[in-house]
Amino acid sequence: MKIKKTLSGILLAGILTLLGCKNYSLPYYNGKIGEDSVYSARETAHIADGWFSRNYLEVRKQDGRKVEFLDFNKDLRLDKVVKSENGISAYYDNTDAYGRMVLEKSQRDFEYYLTMIEWKKMNLYDRGLEN
Repeated sequence: MKIKKTLSGILLAGILTLLGCKNYSLPYYNGKIGEDSVYSARETAHIADGWFSRNYLEVRKQDGRKVEFLDFNKDLRLDKVVKSENGISAYYDNTDAYGRMVLEKSQRDFEYYLTMIEWKKMNLYDRGLEN
């Protein structure tokens, strides 16, 4: 467990230090992390004023819940979180105190999934270091 926390901390610190101040695009990923189905990508769309791009990470839990993490500035800091269950969605952002609390907790989840995606890319996750 100590190895996992140390490696996670080092990897996350490196990611945020090297890339956090720039326009960072999430890597494409579509697979499993533990029991969760995870999809991440940079999404681009054309709107009236030009092209719009954002980082998008979606987590689907086994029980059917879905969490969408949205980073509009591509700085690895969440701007919005959408939580859905049984066809009902709730949107959270930093416009009120409760939304800021949800974003703060969700930021840690976002960083966890980002770290696990990087571990998968480096083949560390499947070597048993996740325990």
